[in-house]
Amino acid sequence: MVGMDIVESRLSGPPSLTEVFGRYSITWPLSDGLEVVVTADRLRVHSDRVTASVRVAATPAGHETLHLSYSTVNVASAQSRRGLARDLEARFKTNGLEWDSIIEVSSRMLLEALEAGSPPERLTHTEHTRPEHLLHPLVLAGLPTLLYSPGGQGKSWVAMFVAILLENGINFEGGTGRQASTLYLDWEVTRQEAGRRATLIANGLRRPDIRVPLYRRCVRPLADETSELAKMVAEHDIELVILDSVGPACGDIMAPDLIIRAFNAVRHITSYTGAAALLLGHTTKEDRKQGNQYRLPLGSIYFENLPRATWELRSEEGDSDVLEVGLFSRKSNLCRPEPIGLRFTFEPDAVRVATAAPRDVASGPLALRDLILGELEHGPGGPSDLAEAIGTTPGMVSKLLTDLKERGLVANTARGKWELTSEVNSG
Repeated sequence: MVGMDIVESRLSGPPSLTEVFGRYSITWPLSDGLEVVVTADRLRVHSDRVTASVRVAATPAGHETLHLSYSTVNVASAQSRRGLARDLEARFKTNGLEWDSIIEVSSRMLLEALEAGSPPERLTHTEHTRPEHLLHPLVLAGLPTLLYSPGGQGKSWVAMFVAILLENGINFEGGTGRQASTLYLDWEVTRQEAGRRATLIANGLRRPDIRVPLYRRCVRPLADETSELAKMVAEHDIELVILDSVGPACGDIMAPDLIIRAFNAVRHITSYTGAAALLLGHTTKEDRKQGNQYRLPLGSIYFENLPRATWELRSEEGDSDVLEVGLFSRKSNLCRPEPIGLRFTFEPDAVRVATAAPRDVASGPLALRDLILGELEHGPGGPSDLAEAIGTTPGMVSKLLTDLKERGLVANTARGKWELTSEVNSG
């Protein structure tokens, strides 16, 4: 290896590279009991550079470790590597120690490890051919799910409720479900506010020994904390990571490269335990998808493309002590789940959460019933065609068509087609 011959006279063994949670360490066992460790994390691979936070430490025989340098280095740049070596030569001088070679070889080992990636593995047959959910039907197991709405609609309440259900093995209906440890990463509020919400929901469940999720308040972008968070997920055997919310977690939500980097960070953080991720996102009240009228996530198109499932949240405006929300599947690569309805009732020392009919919480002109009526204004249609147009399931459309028929607003014509009644057309 280039440069090795310069330092091999001082080596008591070959340098070794280890990787733990995305942090790479190159250990140099040198003569006279001296050990040098070059550690790199927070790696970012760009088209023209590879940057990393690099720490260099030396441990002389019989002495405490000396932390010599901590800086951001472009490990793919000869100039950047030489600058780090010169800084180390000024800080730690010892006969025969060639920092140029140590940094050069360490950088090369790191780059080779990054280029190698994971080895290929042959796929195997499985008995479980249906999509697996961590919390049915909202959260897919081991995959990213996006939940989005305009601000102030109740996403954080829903996310905290989901976290507490999983921590205690409870399903949406209040029965026994799958237990899973959760990590709530919060860029929005303080630990005190998050704790208040968790306590109110826990009190509302009225069960003994309610367990609340692990919580971490975050300040820096997700990509800058990948190694630390990956270690945290592995140490606590986390199965669901909640990101509240993706805007500050990613940075510029309109920049495709930053969104891709953030999703790669999510993939890395969750890979050690196969954890799922629930990402909370925003939209504006004006954003609509042309043709079917439902809102889109705010930001780059990758917010739609990279999650394996997306849910739009709509809230009911009404009594200040009650918040009703409907969760509507807008994309699913694996299955098309039915909508979910939840009613949050706020009391002085508790928040009670109950399931509700989704049609009761999809308020306003964009409710599913109104979307169906809007589609039928263009002519008769069947449940499958209507479901595809408005972003729901044929089963839900059939239920709502039956309700609209009872109200005298639609009629079932021949060959499974539905159309507006004369009463609606005259109105």
